[in-house]
Amino acid sequence: MRTLLITGASDGMGRATALRLAGPDTDLILVGRNEQRGAEAERAVAATGARATFLSIDLSTVAGWRELAAQGERRWPRLDALVHAAGGLFSRDRVLTGDGLERSFAVQVLARFALTELLLDRLEAADHPKVLAIAGGGTYGGGLDLGDLQGERSHSYFASIRKQGGANDLLTRALMTRHDGIAFYNYGPGLVRTKVTMWHPVMQVLLGTVGRLWSHSPEEAAADIVELLDRTHPAGFYGPGCKYRGTEPRSADAGEIDDFWDYCAALAPGTLTEA
Repeated sequence: MRTLLITGASDGMGRATALRLAGPDTDLILVGRNEQRGAEAERAVAATGARATFLSIDLSTVAGWRELAAQGERRWPRLDALVHAAGGLFSRDRVLTGDGLERSFAVQVLARFALTELLLDRLEAADHPKVLAIAGGGTYGGGLDLGDLQGERSHSYFASIRKQGGANDLLTRALMTRHDGIAFYNYGPGLVRTKVTMWHPVMQVLLGTVGRLWSHSPEEAAADIVELLDRTHPAGFYGPGCKYRGTEPRSADAGEIDDFWDYCAALAPGTLTEA
């Protein structure tokens, strides 16, 4: 039986991925904040014959990261795959968490950094572990300001999308260089019709008109994600249709990647395996 942990599993691409992975040979750990939607997702997955467990955890908080890691230590001896689907842009304004972190960056970048490190021993216990992030997919093309990743100087809906995508590209590459034996994937699904995108008025107009022709449904994105998890694909960056984009973010050098890693480690103390 495979054990897979999916964050952001109560809605959107996370839920669609869970349903595609579900089956009698899977143990799915579904993580999300909304208890009602999470319970619905748990029932839908369980109806396939899979074992399903929903955990209501706020991944914008340091306490949430540690709680999920502690659950893993107690309940799952190994993880065959970790899927980072939680994320989003929660406000047009810059919003800080109780830990003093910009909320989108906390959920979509720091939580992924911390959880991968905190659950590393569970991943290493699997035969062929995989970690997949839904975000950039090799889109970073230089010019990412490491001093403004949390929007201290400038913050907007579209700028935040670019920052989170670029930061995930750097994080994936940093993890690839530090942890042998685990296959890391960063999947950029393109424009997907989820609540995360549809709440913005510009995106509502775009996706309600011509943009719908080149956007994707959560189910279409989930098909790519399951393909990467279930088949043999080289680790690295992927776009829609599982198009392989290599193993390096564009225009990012080793020094920049190391600086980014140190920045994350400073904001999430106590998570690194070597600590």
